Amino acid sequence: MPILLTLDTAPGEGGQPDQPCRLDFASVDGAELIEFDSEVWINRRGTTGLDLTPREIVSDRIVGLPGSRLVQVNDLPRDIVTPIMVRLDPGLCRDMRAQLARLRTVLDYRRVDYAALEGHADLVATSCDGAIRRLRVSYVDGAEGNYGDRGDGWAIFALRWVAHNPYWRGDEWTTPLVGVASGEPFLSTNPADGWPRKLSASVAIGEGMPVPVRGDVPSEPVIDIIGPATSTHITSPSGIDVTVGAIAGGETFRLDTRRGVRPTLDGVESWDLLSSAPRFAALPPGDTTISVVATGATSATRARVWGNTLWESPW
Repeated sequence: MPILLTLDTAPGEGGQPDQPCRLDFASVDGAELIEFDSEVWINRRGTTGLDLTPREIVSDRIVGLPGSRLVQVNDLPRDIVTPIMVRLDPGLCRDMRAQLARLRTVLDYRRVDYAALEGHADLVATSCDGAIRRLRVSYVDGAEGNYGDRGDGWAIFALRWVAHNPYWRGDEWTTPLVGVASGEPFLSTNPADGWPRKLSASVAIGEGMPVPVRGDVPSEPVIDIIGPATSTHITSPSGIDVTVGAIAGGETFRLDTRRGVRPTLDGVESWDLLSSAPRFAALPPGDTTISVVATGATSATRARVWGNTLWESPW
């Protein structure tokens, strides 16, 4: 069933025009996906809040200055409304009850760590070319329902959601899993060590390692380092400057700079491995760079930088 279907009459009384995009609901673990492809459910005209995020404009008033001075622009949480119709035909009662039960599963916040996940459901947007973007949301209200005529009518819901993180998530971007071919210092700048190390003619490793960040919103990177490494220095033109302490052979250190920064060593939180004043920053969309330079490395040392592709709109 196409998304954002315009309905001036109930289905069956008029045509259902094709639309290029669709929107479905899903639980955060992906176990429950409600697709609008049955004769029980249908989207109504009036879905709002899917495209650009609302913004906060911060300004200062200065004596003697006409107007105000622009200080900052912030993207705010977004409010979304998705009107849907549920058919109440007695012959479809069992289907209708099953679908409503599935919806309650998606809306149930008690089964998940919603604070850590920043929500308990996903809106899933599919474009005409099959690309999928997800928006993490929390249900607010609107599932109370307006049932009207139970004989041969439709129940109408206007589900209201809030997205605390206002950006749609697409596929992940990533660099290759980088390794070294010898026991010399990892990514050595010594010409005798074969600088620059390369995975291919187009991918140089070390200072200014190319990172292709897709999307239209800056993306916070995740840096994975597999030891051994005595010390690792991570920098980027966007402002990242972090030094990581010793990582033993076979141990995996992950610096997740996304919302709620978290450094872990083999899954255990390890803030003590970071330098005293680390600086984190998102990587801008497009072709950018990052440097991951380690000492005390061997041929077993590996590194990878990856993150979420973020978009301001679903399609």
